[in-house]
Amino acid sequence: MTFTDRGQLQEDIRGVVATIMELDPAAIPPEANLVADLGADSMNALELLATLEKRYTIVIDPSHLPDMVSLARIAEIVWAILQGGKQG
Repeated sequence: MTFTDRGQLQEDIRGVVATIMELDPAAIPPEANLVADLGADSMNALELLATLEKRYTIVIDPSHLPDMVSLARIAEIVWAILQGGKQG
């Protein structure tokens, strides 16, 4: 998959999160906390990590998992990896 900007990537990730969390994509605001606002648990987080790695053919260091708290933050991390840089 190729994305020309982080917004496109974020929308694609929104679909992934919605599938894993069994939510309507429209119910996932970019800044919503996945745990506090959307009810994600550790199993959801691990499934999300594995799905993102497979979908985008990337490796996300598990140390980034605590930073993956919202759709916007996840998109930021994945975008940085896809751009060949380190997550900021």
